Amino acid sequence: MMKRILIIEPDEALAALLEMILQEEGYAVNVCYNLAAARLLLCHTRFDAIISEAFNQDELFSFNPGFLNDLWHAAGGTPIMLCSTDSYALGLHAGDFGLADIVFKPLDVDDLPRRVKRMIDRP
Repeated sequence: MMKRILIIEPDEALAALLEMILQEEGYAVNVCYNLAAARLLLCHTRFDAIISEAFNQDELFSFNPGFLNDLWHAAGGTPIMLCSTDSYALGLHAGDFGLADIVFKPLDVDDLPRRVKRMIDRP
């Protein structure tokens, strides 16, 4: 069965790149550009992993720890990978806000599929 990934990313070009990379690796991918859309999708779709930037809903590229908390509650135990450029995120660790992994931008597009697979395969 094909594994499902949810990408939550306000930057449409980056979201499209992530979607393409993961689809080439055989994943089914859904993209949302904000938390509200992601919450609706999470209500009726099961995902194997979530990749998200933690952004402020009013200032799209401003890091918001509350976003991660809201996402963690909506995700219902689905592993979350944070992709961020924000310096605050440098202080976060796997396990914080339910994060399974943290990837810093700019992304290593060759390493991303390996990290996603490792995150999904964890017991």
